[in-house]
This record gives sequence, C-alpha cells and structure tokens, in this order.
Amino acid sequence: MIDCTIRNIPEVVEERLAEEAKRRDLSIDQAALEAIARGLGLESLRFEYYDLEDLEIADDAEE
Repeated sequence: MIDCTIRNIPEVVEERLAEEAKRRDLSIDQAALEAIARGLGLESLRFEYYDLEDLEIADDAEE
C-alpha cells in the first residue's frame, strides 16, 4: 500500500470533502479515500479504520 500527497485541491472540493467527513464522523483522509474509490467505480471496496484511542500501551518499566 502506498502513501501519497495530493496538492492543489480546489477549494470547493476541500469544502465538500470536509463536510462529508464531518457528516460521517470520518477523518479527511478516510473521506478522501472513500471518494476516490467511488470515483473509480469501486463502491464495494470496504475500508477498516482503527481508532488509536483503542490501543493500549504496555508500560514494562513498572515491573
């Protein structure tokens, strides 16, 4: 899987993406990824998102 940067996003696209992300309680990245997949005709593609708040950090220093 690759990481990419998209530059020069038109303001109207940025606003619409931000609205969609807020409406669906997603990050901008998540909303953008889903929009790209839909635009490519990949509506059936499913993404799994992980909430970092759910991660537990083991502190072995206390042992």
